[in-house]
Amino acid sequence: MAGFNVPAYTTNNISIGPGILYLAASGTTPTVDVGAVRSGELSITREKLDIDQGFPAQPIVSYAIAEDVSLTINAIEWDFTHLAQALGAGVASASQFDFGGDPNFSEVALKYVHRMAAGSTLVIDIWKSNGSGEITTTFGDDVQEFPYSFNALNATTSWDAVTLASDQSMFQIRRTD
Repeated sequence: MAGFNVPAYTTNNISIGPGILYLAASGTTPTVDVGAVRSGELSITREKLDIDQGFPAQPIVSYAIAEDVSLTINAIEWDFTHLAQALGAGVASASQFDFGGDPNFSEVALKYVHRMAAGSTLVIDIWKSNGSGEITTTFGDDVQEFPYSFNALNATTSWDAVTLASDQSMFQIRRTD
């Protein structure tokens, strides 16, 4: 007898584990690996405006009035260049990081590559983004983690100069088998 409450599923669609984050200057294809990470998180939010009519008022249509896409990874390597990119400012070298006083946010392109357990690859391309401007790390008994969070910005072209439609201007997720 089959189990109860077991939905239909495809095991090839199930995935675990982190991925690899690649960074580059905005407008170019990301190729620089940020190094070891513990986890990654993609957040997609649409703020909705409901239009109501009648008495009692009832919703008749909804519109998206804001969209937000962010990608956060928890890096575990002390890398000053990537720290500056995640903060959106700072002057970095291999051995030193200087920060403070720059009102601007630098822009970067992101590619997150995640290999699924069954062998497919998920790729998240964020055409243009900037760092969240916040990083907190804890010194303690566990490995230090650096939450690099990036917010997608509206882009007009992909990295290979293809014009993006208005409903494609923030990111793309693709799966390759």
